[in-house]
Amino acid sequence: MTWIKLDDQFFAHPKIRAAGATAVLLHLAGLTYCGRYKTDGRVPKSAVTLIAVEAFAKPGAVTRLVDVGLWHDLGDEFEIHDFLDYNPSKAEVDSRRDSKRIAGAIGAAKRWGNSTHSSCQDNGNAPVPSRPVPCVPSVRARSLGTRISDEFVVTDEMVAWVEADCPTVHWQSQTEAWVDWAKSTPGAKARKTDWVRAWKNAMRRKRDEART
Repeated sequence: MTWIKLDDQFFAHPKIRAAGATAVLLHLAGLTYCGRYKTDGRVPKSAVTLIAVEAFAKPGAVTRLVDVGLWHDLGDEFEIHDFLDYNPSKAEVDSRRDSKRIAGAIGAAKRWGNSTHSSCQDNGNAPVPSRPVPCVPSVRARSLGTRISDEFVVTDEMVAWVEADCPTVHWQSQTEAWVDWAKSTPGAKARKTDWVRAWKNAMRRKRDEART
């Protein structure tokens, strides 16, 4: 089971108030969908009707969510605005579960008398335990995200995307300000698993702010 984080000022946010009750129900159901299936804030368009039914909302309310900037239309799917700024990514959730599983296996190994739980090989001298000693798997840690690199650049492909998707945004100056923010912000908020996607989200936010 995963959990979704909501700010205690959630219902006072201008976008929430502008969306209306039905759209907010759909938004909340979308958040829980992303948490349940670990989609990193992505909602397939094919799932919107089912999500709306769960929330006693109308699928058409998704149009309102896009209009107020709570969801972004990416073609075959929607992306919930700033989802990863407040909720853990799939990589983070999986890493935490792996850590708990490994810690449990190590604890079990200690309880069963295997003080050298780091190895599962029989050295020929060890006594046969009364219960089988579990092997603790070597699991490669999943990325929890990284800080933005000094070598981050906007590629030709990214320029083509922003000029087509966010034509009103002066992406050069906005990118410069965004990179400064990323480098100066401490903690998990400035760690991303996909910096290109994070940049695109930042450009979309500027586009949506200009519309409101």
